[in-house]
Amino acid sequence: SYTSAIQNPTGIVSSGDYTLSVVDIASSCTSTSVVTVISNTTVPVVGLITPQPSLGCNSTVTLAVITDTAVTYNYDWTGVSSFTSSIANPTINIAGDYSVTVTDPSNGCLTNVVLTIGTNTAAPSFTAMAMAATCSGTMANNDGILMLSGFSINDVYDYTQALTYTGSATYSSGFAIPLGGVLTNTLVNPIANTPYTIRLFSSNGCMHDTTVMLNPTLCNLPNTSLGIAKFGKVSDPLDDKTLDVTYIFTIINYGNDIITNVQIKDTLLVAHPAQYTIKSLATSSSSLVTNNFYNGLGNTNLLNAASSTLAVGAVETLTLVINLKPDTLTSLTNSAILMGVGSLGNNVRDTSNTGYDPDPNSNSNASDQGENIPTVIKLPDVDLFIPEVFTPNGDGINDVFKIKGIREREAKLTVYNRWGSLVYDNSAYDNTWDGTPNVSNMIIGNSKLPQGTYYYIVEFADGQTDAINGFVVLQY
Repeated sequence: SYTSAIQNPTGIVSSGDYTLSVVDIASSCTSTSVVTVISNTTVPVVGLITPQPSLGCNSTVTLAVITDTAVTYNYDWTGVSSFTSSIANPTINIAGDYSVTVTDPSNGCLTNVVLTIGTNTAAPSFTAMAMAATCSGTMANNDGILMLSGFSINDVYDYTQALTYTGSATYSSGFAIPLGGVLTNTLVNPIANTPYTIRLFSSNGCMHDTTVMLNPTLCNLPNTSLGIAKFGKVSDPLDDKTLDVTYIFTIINYGNDIITNVQIKDTLLVAHPAQYTIKSLATSSSSLVTNNFYNGLGNTNLLNAASSTLAVGAVETLTLVINLKPDTLTSLTNSAILMGVGSLGNNVRDTSNTGYDPDPNSNSNASDQGENIPTVIKLPDVDLFIPEVFTPNGDGINDVFKIKGIREREAKLTVYNRWGSLVYDNSAYDNTWDGTPNVSNMIIGNSKLPQGTYYYIVEFADGQTDAINGFVVLQY
C-alpha cells in the first residue's frame, strides 16, 4: 500500500516492484514504469590469518584479515592505547586485542572480528655443520658444504666467512633454506681451517648465529672412495589412512682404503599438514651401527659414526621405514648424504642416487654427473577405494560400481571382459555403472553383462595418481 507523490521518494523498507506514473499536466497524458527494488543483506565474509602475527624482536607488525578481493570494503580498527585506523592493513607496535569492523558500503552490512597480537621473542634454533671438500684422485674438489638441520620451515639465513657474522641481512632480505638444509656445496677447499658464521632469522625478527669450521681436505693415496644409493617404495593405504614408506640404502666402498666414522645424513622434510613418525631403522651389517635417536629433522644422523666403518669392497644395506599421514601430500623427494674418513684423515662424501646402484657407469666414482639423482616416491590417494565385487540385482545394495574417494576429480573408467573386449567406457565416471555395457557392439537391448570377472582401468586427469588397474567380479 506504499504511495508517494514526490519525484524521488526515500525510506523504502520492503523489496518488490514499485510502479511510477508520470502525468503531463498540460496534456493529461500519462506514462508508467516499474522499478524493482531488490534485497541485499549479504554480510562481508572475514577470515583470520593463521597463525596470527606476533611482536617479537621486530618492533612492529601489520594487521590484516582475509576478505573478498572483488569487493571494496570499509575498515574501522580499534585497539589498545586508544588505537584507531580506517585503512585495511595498519601497522601497530603494542601487543593486545585489535577489533576490526568490515563494512560493505553497497548495503551497509558489516562483520566484526578480533585479532590477538601476542609477543614472541624466541630465537631460532638449529644445528649447523661444515663438510670438507672431496677428492678426485689426488686433487681436492671445491665442493665444501654448509648444512643445517633442526630449523623451522619459515626461517631464512645468511652466512659470512668469518668468526662472527659480518653481513647486513634481515628476515626480509635473507635466503630461504633449501629443503634438504644444504646452504651451499661449492665452498673452496681451504689451505687451513676456515670459519663460517651462519645467521638464521625467524619470522618474529629474532636471530641466532652459529660458527662452524671448514677443514682442509688433503687428497693423498690410498684411494678413498664410497657411494650411496637410495631406493624408495610405498605401501597401499593402511586402515588408518596412513602409508608405510620404506627406504633401502645401498652403501659401497669403491676404494682400497678402510673408511671410518661412516655417517649417513638424511633430512625428512614434509610439507605441513603432512606428518610422519619413524617406524624402524635397521641394518644386517655388523660394521654399521644405527642411531636409535634418528628422527629425520632435529637428529638427521642414521648411523652412530664413531662405531661405523666400511671395509675395502664392502657392500652394506640399511632400511628405514616411516609411517606417513600424507593429508594433501602427493609425493616425497629427498636425498641422503654418505660421508666418512679415510686412513690419512681425508674426508669422502657422496650424495645418494635413486635406486640400488650408486655408480651406474661403474667407474668407481659415484659422484659423476647423473649419479646423484634424488629419490622420488609418488604417494597413493589414501581416500581412494575400489571394490572387488558389486551386485547390480536391484536390491539397493552394491547395485553400482562405486569408487570411493574420487570426489571432484575427473576419472576415466574403461572395463574389459575376459576376452579383452571393451564393454564399458566413460571418460568422466560418476559412480553410476550398473553392469550395463555402453559399447555399441556389446549392447543387446537393455540387458546387462553376464556375471563374471572383468578387468578395469581407472585413469585420473589431474595426474596426481597413477593409472589403477585390477579385476572386479560382477554377480547377481
